[in-house]
Amino acid sequence: MPLQDLVTAEKPIPLFVEKCVEFIEDTGLCTEGLYRVSGNKTDQDNIQKQFDQDHNINLVSMEVTVNAVAGALKAFFADLPDPLIPYSLHPELLEAAKIPDKTERLHALKEIVKKFHPVNYDVFRYVITHLNRVSQQ
Repeated sequence: MPLQDLVTAEKPIPLFVEKCVEFIEDTGLCTEGLYRVSGNKTDQDNIQKQFDQDHNINLVSMEVTVNAVAGALKAFFADLPDPLIPYSLHPELLEAAKIPDKTERLHALKEIVKKFHPVNYDVFRYVITHLNRVSQQ
């Protein structure tokens, strides 16, 4: 399902993303290899399946590992019909990454991010903020 169909003006972040991030930050922010180490694939699939059946799912009561939740979150983004970072901007991002001067590179990247669809921008910002918190641990 497209990202735009999963949000509203009142809830700009998909509920599944929000629930996964909250669980990760509440229970496993300091987990070694949080996004690198794979969680149990069956648990990952079950998390999404349970959420699809009941959006009020409580991940803590499911007794799944933080790595399984992180894996389910990664799978959510991988399964989007259109990626969070639009294909149309990939060439520009690759060119910006080649800019040797850090200040110029950062400016170029900011200009590219401004071209995101507003929904993609909000979700991208939310995820980057989360990843920043992960990296601070």
